[in-house]
Amino acid sequence: MRRCIGEAATRARSTVSHPTPRRSLTRSSTGPGRYPSHMSRVIAVSGAVGGIGTSTFAYALALHAAPTGTLIDARRSGVPLELLIGGESEPGTRWHQIHVTSAAIDAETIRSALPKWNDVLFLSANRLGSVRSPALAHIVDALRQGSADVVVDVDARSSLIDTIHPDLHVLVVPNTIYGLGAAVPALRKNTSLLVVRTQLEDFRSDEISRYLSQSVLGVIQHERSVWMALRARKALPTDSSVMRSAALLVARTADAA
Repeated sequence: MRRCIGEAATRARSTVSHPTPRRSLTRSSTGPGRYPSHMSRVIAVSGAVGGIGTSTFAYALALHAAPTGTLIDARRSGVPLELLIGGESEPGTRWHQIHVTSAAIDAETIRSALPKWNDVLFLSANRLGSVRSPALAHIVDALRQGSADVVVDVDARSSLIDTIHPDLHVLVVPNTIYGLGAAVPALRKNTSLLVVRTQLEDFRSDEISRYLSQSVLGVIQHERSVWMALRARKALPTDSSVMRSAALLVARTADAA
């Protein structure tokens, strides 16, 4: 059976495959990027380079927004988010099951179709498909109707960032000469908060901040406890640097919504 997201009065405009009875909800849309100031925030999280813990940080932000927040995997490559957080066996809709052709989508229907893991609602890629460009903007725009943050894990140089109009763009930068160079073209027009992943200690946080003309929110360390939690499919340790940095971002930007 198929769950309908955002049916028009006469025919379905968008559908999501889901093994539950059909349900139709509609809303009027102002279009992606045009929304009242009271709506929830959309936070885009990107890495200057791959393999530095960007998706883990996105997961940490989503844990702070749980149980009402949503984590969206908008990367076209790499390990699917569901495998990283351990929710690959949870029932619910993945990207390959989504077909959206209009902006008339109901937020609650989307949320009810998504899988949940450690109290985090998530929309992930899997082996059958990754993010669908036309659908992403409409889904994110609908989820702005909620009362909690929407965290989007997206490639730093992807045009998808512009289509979702994030309220915040968090750039994860390794403190290496390669990472610093890769961060320059990844900066967006809107303010980017930088989280530095410590590796070879090529640059201090203040040096990165000065070179990129952006403030550094926090420093994420390589911590075995985080790796063990992910491997055991548990929530991230609250005392880990990735969770502390996520909490700091939430606290400092609470008035940005």
